[in-house]
Amino acid sequence: MRDSSCGFRMREHSGWTARGGCSFVKDQVQGRYPRPVKELWAASADVLRFNGTLSSEDSIRGTLEANINTKSVWVKVESLDPNLSQVTVQVPHSQCGTDVELARELDKEIALRLATGRLPAQAPKQATAPAGK
Repeated sequence: MRDSSCGFRMREHSGWTARGGCSFVKDQVQGRYPRPVKELWAASADVLRFNGTLSSEDSIRGTLEANINTKSVWVKVESLDPNLSQVTVQVPHSQCGTDVELARELDKEIALRLATGRLPAQAPKQATAPAGK
């Protein structure tokens, strides 16, 4: 079944795969957190906005889509029980490739956001010289 809102194709037991996907390629990272789904949703959206451009939020299906470094990132947030939620992060590439490292990094940043309430530290911006003296 294809979820047209963000390109996931649901598979009965093993999660999602990219459009036209390759089910034999590891293309996702999952994390479970002892938090209500609303907190996990907010943390996931914050991390995606921090790292790139959040392009789609579908709270009915529990999916978020973003563009980070020219890559599409898909996130699914689901409640397993009132105080246990799961996030699945997927970063597919064309021709059956993936970027599992980016998916892992985003999952870690979501965990840090939940634990600390903050986003990762940004790289320091370069100082600019004062204009015309």
